[in-house]
Amino acid sequence: YAQQVVSHAASLTVARLTEAFQWIINELIDTDLTLDFMLDDSTPFFAQCTPTKSFPNRAITIYFGLGCIPVLVGIANRLLHMQKAGPIALEAEMQGRSSTRLPAEKWHPKTNPVGVLYYDYGNERDTSTSTADAALLIFFHEVGHALRGHSWISPGNNDSKAAHRRSLESDADWCAGYLFMKYTLLNLSEEDRLD
Repeated sequence: YAQQVVSHAASLTVARLTEAFQWIINELIDTDLTLDFMLDDSTPFFAQCTPTKSFPNRAITIYFGLGCIPVLVGIANRLLHMQKAGPIALEAEMQGRSSTRLPAEKWHPKTNPVGVLYYDYGNERDTSTSTADAALLIFFHEVGHALRGHSWISPGNNDSKAAHRRSLESDADWCAGYLFMKYTLLNLSEEDRLD
């Protein structure tokens, strides 16, 4: 069952990433920035934004490793389960205490990345859709680096490398949230808009 859920989540994730990439490409027509997108099915997780051309016609390749899908499935499933179990169970989990409402099998990102699956229903928020949303946020974070020109911003004289990196990552996080919301709102059906 876990393999079917991970496979379904991966398929949905790839479809949504491809759609989102096409949306970004369409928005970049007539700009000086060109993006390319590469999916990798190797086991380790990675996402990165790599410049391939500099000014005046910038080009960037965004790489996204699908090795994160089982971990994202496990996290999404665990969060949905905690949400359903209620705030006391969530607080106990966050403090490292066990709760009788949560699955007995301990979730661990390396040894048990999927965990016990409970949420994979067709007509409501489920593990697969939450996994695809998490992947979209990671993707939009890398797109944020590209759109904001982070590869070409050098640290100031008074900035440490760590402070410079934190500011770029924070900016990319903000951009990811903005792009995610804009993309989501653009793709809502009329029925969802009414809700």
